[in-house]
Amino acid sequence: MQGIFIHNPYFRVLFPPVYGLLVYVLVLLVFDSIRQVEQNFFSEEALLCVGLTYALTESLRLVLIGINKLFPVFRSVQRRILIYLTANILCSLLVVTTVVSAYFIWWVGYSAFQIELLTLNSIFLVSVVLYTLVYFGIYYLNHFNQRRLEQEHNLREKMEFQVNALKNEVNPQLLYASLETLIKILHHDPDEAEAFIHDLSKIYRNVLQNKKQDMIPISRELSAAQDIIRLYNYMHHDLIQLHLQTDNEEALAHKMILPGTLQKLTEHAINRSLITECKPLQLHVRLGQAEHLTYRYALRERLLVSGLNPSPWPELTRAYSFFTDRPLECSQEDNYVSVRIPLLTVATPEPVLSEEVKE
Repeated sequence: MQGIFIHNPYFRVLFPPVYGLLVYVLVLLVFDSIRQVEQNFFSEEALLCVGLTYALTESLRLVLIGINKLFPVFRSVQRRILIYLTANILCSLLVVTTVVSAYFIWWVGYSAFQIELLTLNSIFLVSVVLYTLVYFGIYYLNHFNQRRLEQEHNLREKMEFQVNALKNEVNPQLLYASLETLIKILHHDPDEAEAFIHDLSKIYRNVLQNKKQDMIPISRELSAAQDIIRLYNYMHHDLIQLHLQTDNEEALAHKMILPGTLQKLTEHAINRSLITECKPLQLHVRLGQAEHLTYRYALRERLLVSGLNPSPWPELTRAYSFFTDRPLECSQEDNYVSVRIPLLTVATPEPVLSEEVKE
């Protein structure tokens, strides 16, 4: 907010003398002594008005800076205007009364200056109200534009995330491994190869269907994870199983999740785990009464992990931060990896009933 006019050095230097002289002319008009302008244009009273304007504008500037630091969050327009006006009016009364009293009592030695004090306070109070309203208008526009810029920035980040997520969903490692597996299957079982092609195409159909959706039901994401496991089981001879435990069946239909979450976690778990007949990979998904889903599996990490399988945590954490304040948590204890995924809910507006229905 440093671009507002009250912080401009040219305004701070040039405005007070110009406005102070205008106030001096107004005072002369009030006392019907406009003829004294030519004789006393640079008199002590004129300098008093200029100095008073300097003191008041700098005081108002400090007051507004202090209010913005005390109340940085812009919540209510009416409340903000009321705070600005109250603080600036009190500041104006204090500064004008102090400076004028000091001038007449200590410099002039004159004590009956109530009319002059009332006149100057009235003029400057009107000026302060206009000054505050102009400042608030510019401040509000700057604040509104700043919020719009932040929203545009967040939207651009979201778009970048969606593009990167789409690129990552088309996993080249999975594609290459699937083609090699397909070649092997074709030699001994064409029917199984047809089923394999169907499963592979189903995965990429899901990718295309979900790329324009921010959230999907948990049931759809679980089905997509099962499709990934079914495809990998061609390569690992059915040694990968997904177990679902739920205490809340309704959540499967009403709670939402970001598309690709379980797919990414499943692919990462498969590609980093050592899978053998003695130690098959058991993936556990638990959906309890809380507002999160738990994804858990035993970690038996390979000695060599492919660089084509990067960690999904940064990408998923960033994605969920756009939609909820509850973080995605990942922990590793006792050779088990546990991921807590926050569940999302789409707010639907309540239907407006007509008068006939209400009756």
